[in-house]
Amino acid sequence: DDDVNGALEDDGKPIGESPDSRFIKFDIELGRGSFKTVYKGLDTDTGVAVAWCELQHHKLSKNERLRFREEAEMLKGLQHPNIVRFYDSWDYQSPKGKKCIILVTELMTSGTLKTYLKRFKSIKPKVLRSWCRQILKGLHFLHTRNPAIIHRDLKCDNIFITGPTGSVKVGDLGLATLKRTSFAKSVIG
Repeated sequence: DDDVNGALEDDGKPIGESPDSRFIKFDIELGRGSFKTVYKGLDTDTGVAVAWCELQHHKLSKNERLRFREEAEMLKGLQHPNIVRFYDSWDYQSPKGKKCIILVTELMTSGTLKTYLKRFKSIKPKVLRSWCRQILKGLHFLHTRNPAIIHRDLKCDNIFITGPTGSVKVGDLGLATLKRTSFAKSVIG
């Protein structure tokens, strides 16, 4: 029990929880994007650290929010070694009245492919081949679902590296759902 308490102290102070109390949000900000902020979280069912993402409600149209809610259920069922796991999502309104959508996903500890490529200028061809193979395996998994899942926003920002194994995972599937353009819808159908 002391080990668990010690580990939790390193996570900062709990400042929020999911409606079902499974997920806890800590006061440690891990990253910030144009319409999301990511905090460190914890899955109390497994004791595993997770990413708690808050999407700004006002930057999304009513249609985008509705479409995301429909697709969130499907995203929860996806499990593949090269896809960032999506656990849950819900709407939240802060005591100050600020609305957001919360997404809880697998925590990727080594950052994105974009930050990795900036940090290390030369990467061995063997490593690049391995990364490409893993990205393609993840995409193949998505494309062979029924119905097929198309990411629609695949870029180095949305490809994550896991520290210990150096494995690569395609992520931000939920955000790709929200970022569809009319062009993408007309071309992809």
